[in-house]
Amino acid sequence: MTKTEAKTHYLLTDTELAGLKYISKPHTKHNQFGTIKLYRLESVLAASDKKFGSAAKREEAKSKRELKSLERKISLERNKRKRDGTSSGAGGDGDGGDEDDSSGGGGSRKRSERKLTPAVMTATAPGHVHSFGPQSAASDGAAGFVQRKCTECGFIDRFEEI
Repeated sequence: MTKTEAKTHYLLTDTELAGLKYISKPHTKHNQFGTIKLYRLESVLAASDKKFGSAAKREEAKSKRELKSLERKISLERNKRKRDGTSSGAGGDGDGGDEDDSSGGGGSRKRSERKLTPAVMTATAPGHVHSFGPQSAASDGAAGFVQRKCTECGFIDRFEEI
């Protein structure tokens, strides 16, 4: 297993990898690149289990890191739009305001937060109109929040029930 794979898949740092044995080989794609460090899978798994305790906890930490990364990307894009003055709508964030007037069950709702998946950020076609499935309680168990998911692109629309 390469050093990069050990760092990305098993969330180990350079310091933690420094104590593990490895084999150095010349880079397979380009001679100009440095050597590749290959680690044994068993030793990488042991170091990861020592750090996180179990595979489930490692996956949970990986999910948290991916979510934080996605939130940073969304925040950077939002700030860029504010700087450039390209946002549209009365709400300032491009969603047309605070009220949710799209299809869905009755009742008064207030927009509170939107969550995007990487697929939505990169693959939503121009002119795409969301078609939402049934509403459900928020997946994180937050009281008073409901969500619905676009059946085509996976966008999750989360809002507070009033």
